[in-house]
Amino acid sequence: MRKVEIVKLKNGTEEALILVAGTMMTLETFMKEQPSVLDQLLKVCENPEHKPIGDIGEVLEYWSMIQADGKVHDSVRNIVLSAVRRDGLDLIVESPVAGQ
Repeated sequence: MRKVEIVKLKNGTEEALILVAGTMMTLETFMKEQPSVLDQLLKVCENPEHKPIGDIGEVLEYWSMIQADGKVHDSVRNIVLSAVRRDGLDLIVESPVAGQ
């Protein structure tokens, strides 16, 4: 049996590397193709009471970034909050791993 590799994130939490890698692929896709979806995901992660605008909630659910009840899984929230930041009006996606 293979051991699951765990990495420490910038927000101080620890997550499985495979989950971090998969989530990062999705975040990078959003950044390139649908930045408004990334913006809404970040807002939901920052404020669990935020409701995504329009059909963005459905897009996020399709991509497994939010659950059917509109909540973000703790692991996804940790990765998003460690990887996505605002620079004025721009969003920046960077490595969520501490020390990188």
